[in-house]
Amino acid sequence: MNSIRPSIIVVSLVALLGVGLLIWDPPLPQTAPEPSPEKHAAPPPSAQDQAVALQAKEPVAETSEKQAETTTLLERVSALKYRGKSRERMRQEELAKREQALDRFAELRYSQAEGERLRDRWESAFDDAADRLRELDLTGQNVDGFLRNAEMQAAHDQLRAEFGEEDYQSARYADDLSTQLRLGKVSINSPAAKAGFFPDDTIVGAVSSGSPDAPVNFFSNSDFNRYRNSLDPSEVVTYIVLRNGKSLNIEVGNRGYLGISTYGFSEAP
Repeated sequence: MNSIRPSIIVVSLVALLGVGLLIWDPPLPQTAPEPSPEKHAAPPPSAQDQAVALQAKEPVAETSEKQAETTTLLERVSALKYRGKSRERMRQEELAKREQALDRFAELRYSQAEGERLRDRWESAFDDAADRLRELDLTGQNVDGFLRNAEMQAAHDQLRAEFGEEDYQSARYADDLSTQLRLGKVSINSPAAKAGFFPDDTIVGAVSSGSPDAPVNFFSNSDFNRYRNSLDPSEVVTYIVLRNGKSLNIEVGNRGYLGISTYGFSEAP
């Protein structure tokens, strides 16, 4: 033991110390975990930040509202333009119809002043009828075809009473309405055929046995139908017929029932 050298002992101790260091694994120091973004929300915006964000949004909303207002305004302008064109077109049509009527009055040898007087009264009467229908419509009444026809017929009756038969017939011709009543196809076994009527005969007027002193003139189907409906079934009707320039009188019983169609025809009186 005493013979072992001190240097050998030192070397052995150093070797043992190196082996121990290799075997020992010291623990690493613990570090705090990083905060999760889900667990830590961003701090709430300040009042100043909220005001800035609100100011940034307001122009967008204001722009949208202005765009909507602009769109609505354009739609209204477009509708007014369309309505204006319709009214203008109607006005042009009325003026053209008036010019045609005045030309027809001149054709019938009416003076310009007389033609304008008759036409003015004609237009006024039917304008009044249209106004009455509009008033009825605004009050909620059902303005159907029957009511319209009744109002227009009332205007015709009023004008006929004011003008007299000759001027009224001329005014109808000026307005391109029927002025004569003609027969359609005459079937063999019809009362018209048995009485002696021919197709295209013009029925100028009639007188009934119940009112021999009250002859009537026919300018339209409406005149004809209203006249027959006013008669008693037992009355005999004498029709005044125009055929090939000649005037004929034809009697028909059963309040003038013909059993065939008739139609209005516009021709200068």
